Amino acid sequence: MLLEAEKWSALLTGENPAALEECWWDIFINQFHDVFSGSHEDITYQRVMDRFRNICDTSQETLKKAFAMEEDGESILCCNGLPWARREWVELPAPDCGMVLAADKTAVPSVSRNGKTYFLADVPAGGIRQYLCRKSDGPVAGEELQGNEICNEFLRLRLSERDGIDALEDREGNCFISKAADFLVAEEDLGGLQIEACTGNSIYAMTGTVQVGKTVKNAMEESISLSGIFPEMPWNKGKNSLKWNAQFSLRKGERALRLKLTLDWEGEATRIRLRIPGCMRGRDVYYEIPFGVVRRDAYNNLPTAKGEWPAHRFAAMEDGRMGIALINTGVAGVEQEGSTLETTLIRAYGDSDNVWIKPTPLASQYGQQSFEFLIAPYMGSWQDAEIIRLAQEFNQPVSVWQGRSRYSGKETSWFEIRERNLVLSDIKMAWDGSGETILRIYESEGVPTEGTVRIQGLEKAWMSDLRESGGTTLENDGELLHLKFLPFEIKTIRLSRTPV
Repeated sequence: MLLEAEKWSALLTGENPAALEECWWDIFINQFHDVFSGSHEDITYQRVMDRFRNICDTSQETLKKAFAMEEDGESILCCNGLPWARREWVELPAPDCGMVLAADKTAVPSVSRNGKTYFLADVPAGGIRQYLCRKSDGPVAGEELQGNEICNEFLRLRLSERDGIDALEDREGNCFISKAADFLVAEEDLGGLQIEACTGNSIYAMTGTVQVGKTVKNAMEESISLSGIFPEMPWNKGKNSLKWNAQFSLRKGERALRLKLTLDWEGEATRIRLRIPGCMRGRDVYYEIPFGVVRRDAYNNLPTAKGEWPAHRFAAMEDGRMGIALINTGVAGVEQEGSTLETTLIRAYGDSDNVWIKPTPLASQYGQQSFEFLIAPYMGSWQDAEIIRLAQEFNQPVSVWQGRSRYSGKETSWFEIRERNLVLSDIKMAWDGSGETILRIYESEGVPTEGTVRIQGLEKAWMSDLRESGGTTLENDGELLHLKFLPFEIKTIRLSRTPV
């Protein structure tokens, strides 16, 4: 969110607001490895979260100022911060609105789901599009279907009360997940704070009370839920409760399964994990890291620990023929165990001898916790399946605000990158106060690439470096820059632009 505020301030106002500079310092100073483990008093954690909330609020206000937003009671602005055009369902900020209209006053598809309204936005690369709201009887909520299966043009999911995820397969019959009764597990963990002691005792969700929910179909998606209550955990003394709900959905036009997992937890000495068991024969696992992707072997489990490699936005497991990617929105730890990907959702330490701060409801993460993932099966490689673009879209959905921007037109686009493996890292003002703009892009798949970048208002461009110093002049074709990248190369480019 802070990167988005910085990007649009640079593009639209040519400024670097002082409030954003303070936010960057807060992020840098606000991170240290013990905050979330409970090794400090609860007040430390609360102060950290308060500071993060302030960063988010400041970023939102900066974005609205950059777009010169004005509320008129009927306008909705959609913003796409990624450098390719997108057509996706977005949540309406005014749920009581019944109809959404495009600029030409034609109705846009919309649906009602769980008390919220969604509409199909069509937004240009690095740009915005304005919509209108009109009162009506409201969008259709969808119809309930019989059975325990959902599908779209690409995938089919089948659930059961015995096997959990009974099967996830594509429409050609290739199976990626089968009989995943262990997709959610609670493990005994007798360690404390920074030291794990996973003894091997574990309980699967499907051994408790389980119920398959109703299947619902609407213009946006087909969805189905699986919910239940875990059995008692014999290692857990006193309070011990874990309820869960897994909402699965297959959206039209999307080659992935959406999972929203909600846990209602109260207990200690437990580690709760999501498991994605694949049907692949080989087990090459690729992890996205900042500025690239690396292949890693399984984390070497120790007698007293089960480690996890960090996955920036995704980890993908494949065998040369097929694969499956687990795309996260902040739950970054991923471990490979055989043909299964595992990620920790909650870890509540126990009251052991090596704990100098005793467990509290906050440190043990009591209450309702929600997690969202994208499970993307594919044939071939993660590169050909464009997993990086899918991960970017899942982590950076189209933004929606009530109001009208003074930049609104039928279609407004400020930047575009055509190659799938070139990732836009940042657009910002040069730190020296010159009024010039810094553009940072990197190659993400490890292959030499010739790419084309379009920047609205581009006048001149120079090859720069991380210190943002000037360098070789780059030739531009109007607003187009043609660039050559080495594998995993990061390029920093300095630009002069015509003011918006």
